[in-house]
Amino acid sequence: MVISISEKNLYNCYKDITKKQYGTMIYIVDEYGNQVSGMYEEKEDRRVYTQIYNELANQIKKNSGGYFFADVDGKQHLITFSTIYRNNWSIVHIMPFDGLMAPINFLRLSIVIAIMVAFSIALFVSFLISKNITKRLHKLRNVMLQQGEDGPMAHVVIDYEDEIGDLAVGYNQMADRINNYSKMLVEEQKKKREMELSFLQIQINSHFLYNTLNSIKILARFKMVDKIGGLITSLVKLLKLTSSKTDLITIEQEIENIKHYVYIQKIRYLDRFEVFYDCKPWVSEYLIPKLLLQPIIENAIFHGISDLQEKGIITVLVEKKENYIFIKIRDNGMGIPEDVLKNVMAKYSKMNHVGLHNIDERVKIYFGQEYGVSIESEVGKGTTVTVKIGILPVH
Repeated sequence: MVISISEKNLYNCYKDITKKQYGTMIYIVDEYGNQVSGMYEEKEDRRVYTQIYNELANQIKKNSGGYFFADVDGKQHLITFSTIYRNNWSIVHIMPFDGLMAPINFLRLSIVIAIMVAFSIALFVSFLISKNITKRLHKLRNVMLQQGEDGPMAHVVIDYEDEIGDLAVGYNQMADRINNYSKMLVEEQKKKREMELSFLQIQINSHFLYNTLNSIKILARFKMVDKIGGLITSLVKLLKLTSSKTDLITIEQEIENIKHYVYIQKIRYLDRFEVFYDCKPWVSEYLIPKLLLQPIIENAIFHGISDLQEKGIITVLVEKKENYIFIKIRDNGMGIPEDVLKNVMAKYSKMNHVGLHNIDERVKIYFGQEYGVSIESEVGKGTTVTVKIGILPVH
C-alpha cells in the first residue's frame, strides 16, 4: 500500500521548530543525501545545501548519526544528522558557528556588563563612604584649626559611634584637660600677681615708710615745716594707692604717684636730681597696672644717679604708636656694664626688691608675650628702660 503526502505538508510539520534562528536550517534527506524535504524554496538555503551535499552524503553512508564541520562561504557551520531506520531517511540540522556561539557571546557580554555595573555601584558607594568620612574629618580639622591663643578650646559635635567618633571623643577630652589647665594657670598667675603686688606694697609700707619718717625727723629738727607738710601729703597719697584693691589705674594716675614718690626721694637726697615728664593729655584715657613704674624710678635713683658728682637727670617719656604705648625712663647715671646688663632681667636680679624680671612678667600677663620691658645702657652715659604695653582704654 502506498500513501502519498505532499512535501509542503510535511515541511509545515517541522518548519516552526527552529524559526530559522541564527541562520539555522533543517532538511530531510534520503540515504544518498538527496533532499526529500526542507527549506529549498529559498535560494540561500539551496546554495548552502549544495556546498555541503558531498560531505553530507559521505557522512550518511558511513554513520547513522553524528556531526561534522563544513566551510560555507568562508564561514564555519556545524552540521548534525540522525538516520530514521525505517526508511533510511536522515534529519539534517545546519547551524552557523556564529549562531552557535551567539548565546555564549551574549552570556559573556552580560557578565561583562554585570561586572561593570557592580564595579560602578561599588565605586559610587565607596565614594559616598569616603566623602562622609572625609567630611567628618574636615569638620574635626576645622574645629582644631579654629582654636586660637585666646579663649577656651571648643568641643566637636559627635554624630557617630565609630572610629572618627572615638577620635572626636579623645579630642574633646584633651580640650577639657587643656581648658582646665589654662584655667588653673590663669588662677595661679592671678595669685602670683596679687602676691607680687602685696610684696611691693610691703616694700613701700615698711622700707620706704621707715626712710620717709626718718626724713621727716630730720626736717623737724631743722624746723622745715613747709617741706614736712608736702612730704606727709605725698606719703599719704602713696599709702592710699598701695592700700586700694584696684589693680589697674590710668597712666596719668601712675605718673602722679611717681611724682609723689620722687618728691619724697628728692627731700631725702637733698635735691641731687631732677625728674622731667613728657606726657600727652591722652594718658588719662588708658590703663596700666599700678606701681609698675615706681621700681624703675627707684633703680634709676639708687643704681643710676646716686653716686654722680653732678646733678642727676631722669626723664619719663610716654609715647603712643599704632597699637602700643611706650613708657621710656632715661637717666644720665653711671650706666650698666655689658656683663652686668645681661643679668639685669634675670629672675633673681638684685637691682631692687621687685626686680625688672617681675615687672616684665606683670606686663606679659596683662597684655601678652609681645609686650614687656627692655633695657639699653652705656657706661658713663646712662640707662634707658622701655616698658611696652598694650592699649587698654578706661571705658
